[in-house]
Amino acid sequence: MTNWTPGKMRLMKNDRRAIVWTCLAIWIFAVGYAVITPPFQVPDEVAHYWHAVSLAHGNVFHVMQNGRMGTYVPKSARDFVYLTWVETAGKPENKIGMARLRAANELPYEPEPVFRSFPALYTPIPYLPGTLTSMVADSLHVRPLIAFYAGRIVTATACVLLIAAAMLECGELAAIIAAIAALPMTLYMFGSFSADAVTISLAIYTTAVAWRARSDDTMNTRRWARLCVAAAALALCKMLYAPLALLALAPRARGYGGSPNRPRQAISLFVSLAIGLALSAAMVSRQYHPLRPDANPKVQLQSIAAHPAHIASLVAKDFVAQYAGYRDQFIGRLGWVDLPLSGFLTVAAFYLLFAVAMTRDVAITPAARLFALLLTLSLFFAVSLSQYVAWTPPGVEYVDGIQGRYFLPLAVVLLLPVVSIVRNKRVSVAVLALYAFTAVAINIDAFVVLVKRYY
Repeated sequence: MTNWTPGKMRLMKNDRRAIVWTCLAIWIFAVGYAVITPPFQVPDEVAHYWHAVSLAHGNVFHVMQNGRMGTYVPKSARDFVYLTWVETAGKPENKIGMARLRAANELPYEPEPVFRSFPALYTPIPYLPGTLTSMVADSLHVRPLIAFYAGRIVTATACVLLIAAAMLECGELAAIIAAIAALPMTLYMFGSFSADAVTISLAIYTTAVAWRARSDDTMNTRRWARLCVAAAALALCKMLYAPLALLALAPRARGYGGSPNRPRQAISLFVSLAIGLALSAAMVSRQYHPLRPDANPKVQLQSIAAHPAHIASLVAKDFVAQYAGYRDQFIGRLGWVDLPLSGFLTVAAFYLLFAVAMTRDVAITPAARLFALLLTLSLFFAVSLSQYVAWTPPGVEYVDGIQGRYFLPLAVVLLLPVVSIVRNKRVSVAVLALYAFTAVAINIDAFVVLVKRYY
């Protein structure tokens, strides 16, 4: 067990410089994905793009028109999708090609609003980078192709800045955070309009702030305020991940006295979470759009209530049966989850990620390990249940719709139970260097795979 000391969490000047250079490398890779990946070859990016663009024109809520739920987007945004969208999932013969992109580059900005129907289950928070970029681009009448790639790059930049903030906030987790951010799937999502981009980076930031807030020996008002704001914002991105903020309440390391502010801190955190969750739930309920015609959330909820043990067993069996698939998707299975990367590098990156965590020097007690483990299992179970309710057809004996990227926001808390198992400086440096080499190799492999597949 590691004893906490007041200087342990502070970053030296050299540490900050290392974080800056690391985040610069992460940003370069993220921008690489933003540029190399053709438009709308990230899962559900059409809906995310239209949502961001519609928000830029003040269309916060969807409306019902001709029996369909949707909203208004500029005509040029609609035409841009029509011109560049190619169904490639399961169709390796279909390419995007540079000719299509050159044609899309000639498409002018046309502000005329047109109605489009698409699901929008999230608040505006995860779309802020893309929305702000669209607002500026539309005010300048920028062509939709340029505005699209600008939105991707701005989103990648915002996400990497959140990663940098997380690393600076909690130095003892900096290497783990950087390792997660360097994964191909993380970077792939960062370089897109997907709501998952901001959700992943904000979840990592919230986890880092929560862990640091837990370690404060006296009340740090500013840090706790940041945690409360981050927790509420995360709830407004995706409700499932908001409980990550509860990591701040994990048992603390030795050397702490009791704090009279602890109950007040807990109350403020729960209030922030309640506000974020309530606003997010209100938004979802107002414009709920069925994700698939044969899904029935009401029936699935009744099934969970009637047979909780059976559903729990079903979820557990799914993780066992789909372990390899979820692992590969977590590291990087790109496109519409149909572009595998090098099998050797994928497996190596996954297990080296745990090796990095095991060799980090983190102040943690056995009780805190158990707390992190229980929080991880609870959130993994919640992710599975959400897909069982919203995506899985009633009556089937499996959970449908889960993708490995859904667990990226949980990656830091997933690794916390195994930190500091190996205490050897040379081993720690060697493992980190090997992981860095593997991360660079698998991301280069991903670039090659994307170019070959789509161009």
